[in-house]
Amino acid sequence: MWAFDAEWVPDPDTGRRVYGLDPSTSDADVVDEMFRRGGATDDDPRPYLKTVLCRLVSVSAVARTEEDGAVRLQLHSLPTVGDCNAPEAAEGEILRRFLEGVGRAKPQMVGYNSGAADFRILLQRAVALGVPAA
Repeated sequence: MWAFDAEWVPDPDTGRRVYGLDPSTSDADVVDEMFRRGGATDDDPRPYLKTVLCRLVSVSAVARTEEDGAVRLQLHSLPTVGDCNAPEAAEGEILRRFLEGVGRAKPQMVGYNSGAADFRILLQRAVALGVPAA
């Protein structure tokens, strides 16, 4: 069994493409526009953005296994030190390593709101970046 959680942030490159913004628009202005179009108000200036507008920055899991009758817990967290040289490369590597681990171990996955959020962004970003999901 793996208890897991993924973290993501707005992706300005996707925002530029989806909203047809000029390539020279600053990342900060793009993100502001993404939130505005996502329903930002004075009371809620940073509403939940659709996962398709975001990029993955980390994923962690606590793996519970049994070996010879003993329970073992192990924390796996991505990225690790040294993985973040280029954000796009780091995101693809995070996805590749996590999805390969899931494909290999085939664990029961447990998380908070995982079906509506975490699984969606993992699979959407894997498709966008060409990362296979076994």
